[in-house]
This record gives sequence, C-alpha cells and structure tokens, in this order.
Amino acid sequence: MFYLTIICAAMLNIASEEAWDGRAVYQDNRKGHGILIGFQNRSSEDGGIDYYSNTLVKSLEVRSGGVVELTPNDLDIKSISPDGFIVIKERDWLTYRAVTLTASADGKIEKRFTIQGRDYEFDADAQAWLSGILQDVARETGLGAHARIKTILAEQGVQAAIREIRWVNSNYAKKIYFEAVLNYPDLTSLELETAVRTVAKEISSSSKLGDILISTAGRFQEDSVLTESLIRAVKEISSSSKQSEVLIQITELRKINDESAEAMAKAIEHISSSSAQGAALESLAQKSSSHGSVIDAYVDAVKSVSSSSVQGASLKALLRKKDMSSSAFIKILNSVEHISSSSVQGDVLEEVAAVCPSDDQVLFAYLNAVSYVSSSSRQGYAVMAMLRKPNVSTTILTRTLNFANEEISSRSVRDEIAQKVTERLSKKAGP
Repeated sequence: MFYLTIICAAMLNIASEEAWDGRAVYQDNRKGHGILIGFQNRSSEDGGIDYYSNTLVKSLEVRSGGVVELTPNDLDIKSISPDGFIVIKERDWLTYRAVTLTASADGKIEKRFTIQGRDYEFDADAQAWLSGILQDVARETGLGAHARIKTILAEQGVQAAIREIRWVNSNYAKKIYFEAVLNYPDLTSLELETAVRTVAKEISSSSKLGDILISTAGRFQEDSVLTESLIRAVKEISSSSKQSEVLIQITELRKINDESAEAMAKAIEHISSSSAQGAALESLAQKSSSHGSVIDAYVDAVKSVSSSSVQGASLKALLRKKDMSSSAFIKILNSVEHISSSSVQGDVLEEVAAVCPSDDQVLFAYLNAVSYVSSSSRQGYAVMAMLRKPNVSTTILTRTLNFANEEISSRSVRDEIAQKVTERLSKKAGP
C-alpha cells in the first residue's frame, strides 16, 4: 500500500507540474534529495535564470530577468533592475506556493503570492516562506550572483569572491558565480590562476567546466601562467571528448609556448579515448615548436595512445613540421617500437624517410626502427624508401646490406635490397 501511494503521488506530482506551468519533465541523472523525476536549467547571456528541478518530495522553479540583488543575509530581495522580474515556484508534496516579483520602470517591486494557484496577500507568512526558501534558491540557481559578487569584490577583494564559489551548491550556480568573477576588470595573473584552479575543483559537470575554460581562454590577454592553468584544469573534466575539445580550443585561442606545449602533452596522456587523444595531439603538433623538450613530451603522449592507427597519425602530424632537428627525428624513430601494427610502423617509417636528413645518426636510428617491424614486406618497403634518399653515405649503405642479411627473413626482399645497395655503391665508386 505504501509503494502504491508513492507511485500515485509521483504520477500526480508530474501531472500537477504540467498543469501548473505546462512544462514537460524529462529524465536525467542529477543528484539530489529524493527520487529525481526531471530537471532543466540554463542561464541567459544577460544574467537571466531559467531553473527547474523535480523530485517525488519537492519541485522548484526559478525564473528571472534583469539584475537581481539580495539582502546580505539572503533572506529578502533588495532590488530588481527596472522591468526585471523573479518567479519562484515551490511544491512541497502536494502544496504549491509561488511568488512573482516584478519591477516597474522606476524600480518599484510588486509582489504576487499564490497557494494552490489562488492569490493571497503578501503578508508576514508569505515573507517568512520567501525568506525560508531564498538562501537555498540563491545557492542552487545563482540568483543574485552578479550583484553579490560585485559587492564582495568591492568590499573584500577577488580572493573572497573566489572563496564564495565554494559555498554554492550546484554546478549551474557555480558557473554563474565564476563568470561574475571573470567580469571583474583588471584581474591579475595570480587571481586568474586561483579562479581557474578553484572552478576546476568545484564544478563536476564536464560540459559546464569545459565551456568555462574555453570562454576564459578566449577572454583574456596572452599570459603563459593562465594558459598552463587552463591546460591543467582540463584534467578535472571527466569526458574524453570534452577534454580534447577544450585543449584544441586552447591551441586555437592562445599562444602555445614550450612550457604550455609540455603541459598540454601531459594532459593528453590523461585522456582515455584514443581518438580524442589523437585530435588533441594533431592540434598540438600544428601550434607547438619542435624544440627538444616539446618533442619528448609529445612522443611520450603518443606512447600513451592505445590505438596504433592514432599513434601513426599523431606522429605523421609531427613530421609535417618544417624545422625538425636530427635529434627530433631520432626520438620519433625510437617511438616506432611502441606501435603494435607492422603496417602503421611501415607507414610512419616511409613518412620519416621522405622528410628526414641523410644524416648518419638519423639513418642508423631509422634502420634500428625497421628492426621493430615484424613483417618482411613492410621492412622491405621501409628500407627501399630510405635508399631513395640522396646523399646516403657509404657507411649507411654498407650497414643496410648487413642489416638486410641479419634482420629480414624473406630472401626476395633481401635480394631486392642488395641489388639497390649495390647500384648505389657502384655509383659512388664511379668509373
């Protein structure tokens, strides 16, 4: 009987909610008290709020437009900007209360209070209900956040405003509070770093945290400390696709110096999806330098990728850089060992052969990398690609002949390589 009562109440609640304001609820996994039936929330660009949550026990709807300021203790509405409004509706089991506050052009606030849809005078009991619910509303929806943050910034400074974010309950409201902090002019590099670090720890929603990091990346002037803070914050995002999206946007919106590039490569290692890692790596390859420490970090990130095809595509993206040093090529060649697919290994080696210098150290590393390939035919293609390079030294040609005899199991492949090497050596010997 008890469970039947609960089910009936739930059905009645849903029906009553829809009858109340015509809003259809939908499923989601939002944590809260009771059993969640549905919720939605969003904020508009001008600071307006549209928030709705619904459990078997309670539901809450908050809508607002204009600038809202609460009293310091969050027990009343201090002001609403001209022509602004607030609507708060609460269901507590089967009791429905609502208050509508509208500001006229001169800022005067008119209040309408209803219970079960019937109008009642906004008296002491109505004020007591509003005061009782307003603190929760503020911390759940961000109502009055912009005015609150502005006051805190003016009276206590940026650090106090950042600390205020920790007292807010929902990701939705935290995002509003953080954006209000970012609107403060002349934030220092340290204050920005602290704000980014705080919001990364406080906001659990991947989409909201990602959107904040992207908007922050595009909003502020170049600052390597901020750039690295944004990159580190990406690790707090749980969604691989969102992590990749944010890192790519950071490379598009900000200058990536060597320290930032190394930090980004480390962040990519923490992405669980190979395809998401690959997309971020290719973007990083386009925007970063080819200095030694950057190449080291990039190649380490490639090693963390589980997909051979993505590893290959990521290394090829790096090979498209125009100013690669011999040591950078050697590092890339050494990483071929960590690719499990012979065909991908061969593809990468042929790409390296096409662009690397005919430096003996590089070509020694090249032949060593060919030894990691298990397929004789792919070994043959890779060696022949190297032999097409101009200015290959006699030392490397001789080493190639020895390599073929020692490392390649296919006789036909060995013979093809031997013929090519003999031709190259005879040309060097001359008439």
